[in-house]
Amino acid sequence: MGGYGYIKYIQQIGALAEILFFSLALSERINLLRHQHIKTLSRLNSSLQSEVYEKVSEIREKDELLMQKFRLSTMGEMLENISHQWKQPLHKLSLVIQNYYFKHKLEGASIEELESFNEQSSVLVAYMSSTIDDFRNFFNPQKEKEYFDVRENLEEVMEILSSSLEEDKISINIDIAYGININGHSNKFGQVLLNLFSNAKDAFLSNNIEKKALYISVVETKEDFILKFEDNAGGIDKSIITKIFDPYFSTKGFKEGAGIGLYMSKMIIENSMHGKLLVKNSKNGAEFSIIVSKVL
Repeated sequence: MGGYGYIKYIQQIGALAEILFFSLALSERINLLRHQHIKTLSRLNSSLQSEVYEKVSEIREKDELLMQKFRLSTMGEMLENISHQWKQPLHKLSLVIQNYYFKHKLEGASIEELESFNEQSSVLVAYMSSTIDDFRNFFNPQKEKEYFDVRENLEEVMEILSSSLEEDKISINIDIAYGININGHSNKFGQVLLNLFSNAKDAFLSNNIEKKALYISVVETKEDFILKFEDNAGGIDKSIITKIFDPYFSTKGFKEGAGIGLYMSKMIIENSMHGKLLVKNSKNGAEFSIIVSKVL
């Protein structure tokens, strides 16, 4: 029995040693697999970070390109509006010069007439110079954000568009008090408003609206200011209303519109001002809402 017990213990010890050896081998194998897994994850993570960086850089480049196109498009609209602004004063200046020339040539102009000519010419030239200043300030880059008055910003845009609005017989109804200040870049916000005016003008034209009207107001909530920009052009087709903020989406055709105005307007409001730009159909037409937080 003693010999048998000894052999039994030897077998148990051998089994334990075998289990221990197997456990050590298994542990070593697990550690090896873990290290290999960590290396694989590290390579994948490095590759993923590289891909993310490339994609982010690509998106930034595309956004910068779109912003440049948007600025050029807006500048084109501004130049068109400046040409409208200049038509009437240039015509008046031409008449003033002709009247003075013929009066001087036929009758001989008096000192009073010379002074009148000088005064009228100076007023008209000053007006055109002011228009150019408005244009320059509108595109002057702003590095720092600042608080600006919504009503004053709207009036600056409308001053630039005044001749065009008058020519197209667009009625503007404003319900915005002075002193509503929001934080951001005033010229970028003005470019968004200019784009909304431009889209409304296109809608009036495409839908043959005779009595054109815009309703612009600000609603104040506990946390936000909501600027509402509504036209009476009949609204946006339900099949495309969810697409109008997509880049390069346009209903005006390739030659007439680049389809980036509303996309960039949304980017400006959401990225630069941390707000929202939304659209829906009202009973009269399309209603755009710019929602900006009171506290940034």
